[in-house]
Amino acid sequence: MGTYITNTTWLPSTTADSSHAILDLESTDVNTATIDSLIDRRERMVESYLGRRYATPFTQSAMLTKIGEDLVTYDIYNILLNKDSGFVQQDIIQSNYDLALGVLEDLNNGKAVLIDDNGAIVGERNRANKVYTNVSGFVPTFDVGNPLKWTVSPDRQDSLDSDRAND
Repeated sequence: MGTYITNTTWLPSTTADSSHAILDLESTDVNTATIDSLIDRRERMVESYLGRRYATPFTQSAMLTKIGEDLVTYDIYNILLNKDSGFVQQDIIQSNYDLALGVLEDLNNGKAVLIDDNGAIVGERNRANKVYTNVSGFVPTFDVGNPLKWTVSPDRQDSLDSDRAND
């Protein structure tokens, strides 16, 4: 069972009025352990998408719960679709999955903000101590130039030769 996604969404006793109710798991062999595994996988995916901007692990958030549920529903749907060729394709599951991924990408790229259960914007990580690794404008500190054009100084070579001769 996940941190902000729970397996109760897909259990037979649920009366959810969302796309998750489309999946009739009573008549399938998709069990709680499978759902828990999918939940853990998708929560890690959500955290990897958002970990650059926000502190993880996340606490309860209705926004992340909905995103996670749509991702897990898509996974369950694919399991059922692959096991039963008579399983009817539901466009709402695909569209919810696409929307969830789009929201994650927007959150990751800063085009959207993460909202907590109280409607407040979740604060981003402190980015005051950024480390830049781009070396496109790098200027050598000691003016050594291009390493591929380095040569041994003739004076140094003479010194090495005389040292070897004396040994």
